[in-house]
Amino acid sequence: MKKIILLSMLVMALFVNCTSTEKKVGSSSKELNPQLKGGIFLTSFYTGVKYNEVVVKDKNGAVIFEDDFSTKKDNWQGGEEWETVSGQVQMLDSFNFDSRYASYNGEWEPSTIVVKGTRVEGDEGICVGFGAKDADHFYQFNVGGWASTKTALQKVGDNGGIMAEAKNAKLNAIPLGKEVELKVELNGNNVKCYIDGQLAIDYNVK
Repeated sequence: MKKIILLSMLVMALFVNCTSTEKKVGSSSKELNPQLKGGIFLTSFYTGVKYNEVVVKDKNGAVIFEDDFSTKKDNWQGGEEWETVSGQVQMLDSFNFDSRYASYNGEWEPSTIVVKGTRVEGDEGICVGFGAKDADHFYQFNVGGWASTKTALQKVGDNGGIMAEAKNAKLNAIPLGKEVELKVELNGNNVKCYIDGQLAIDYNVK
């Protein structure tokens, strides 16, 4: 009888421990740094580029914004050099400096931004901007910039400049004609930037 009671107590203890462990499991998302709130943009520096997909999600996984560029949406602001053609938005003038296709929105609180793009011609790479309050205050993940020698996280605006660079030299340039997936994850102060699923930059904004 005592063995049965002891066994029952042991089973109950294991159950309680498992239950308490489950309660601790939850979202690790932190309140997003206000500096990182904002819209997004695609851009090109002296390089012809094509982008064919953009998805922005919040910390709960809900889609804030997406575009497959099957038709032109009013959300975007861009010059006449950007064209929406056959499921892509493209800017093929490699003599055009810092040409942006933007959706500025100071209210967005993104957690994940995924962009697929291709460098068509020119010496620079492709770039996705985020935390964009306006045309003068934003962050950007610049892949294969500086004449295909560097990949970096940049801030533009107050106290702007290069914040972090990719340590893996293989990520400092992208081939012509190859579609690349850029992903930016935002959590609290932390920014993680990926190229084709490979972590390139992990930085805490101060």
